[in-house]
Amino acid sequence: MAALRLAMPPHPNGRFPGDAGRCRMAVWSGRRGVRPYNGAGWASEEAVDLQEMAVARVSLRRYDVQAVYALILSVAAVVPLLGAAALFVRNFHFDVGQVLYTEGSKFLPVYLGTVAVSGLLGVVGCLLGWSSAGQRRNPRQAWSWLGFFVGGSVITLDFILLAAFVLLRLQVPSSA
Repeated sequence: MAALRLAMPPHPNGRFPGDAGRCRMAVWSGRRGVRPYNGAGWASEEAVDLQEMAVARVSLRRYDVQAVYALILSVAAVVPLLGAAALFVRNFHFDVGQVLYTEGSKFLPVYLGTVAVSGLLGVVGCLLGWSSAGQRRNPRQAWSWLGFFVGGSVITLDFILLAAFVLLRLQVPSSA
């Protein structure tokens, strides 16, 4: 499509007749848009293009960006999950068959915190993967499905770790 031409020529200072604002209409690269005024002068075409690319790169409206974030958050949720599993195994005593911890130790808040962080990251990753999976305009379908299933697996394992802790915990009084 050809660039739109305005009927009236621009004023020599770069503004169109009747334009009282701090923006001017610009036609470049076949697009008609508003070029912002940044206080020191009119923004260059390259600066505007870089801003548009940066905004488009992190926009969660795009399905490919949702797929990337779904995979990143779901994989990041595995790290606190492994930390919670390591804490569980470290404090599990096979001779008693329970998870032992003292009442003054930091085990309980650290364990529950790691499970909560892992669950939150897993839920957000799973929802982003579910939202972007199956969309026609998503070129990263595999990443969406992977984020969805990894996030769902992390959520399931978090519930298993939490239920096992609630059923097998035994608080031991501290021996001050």
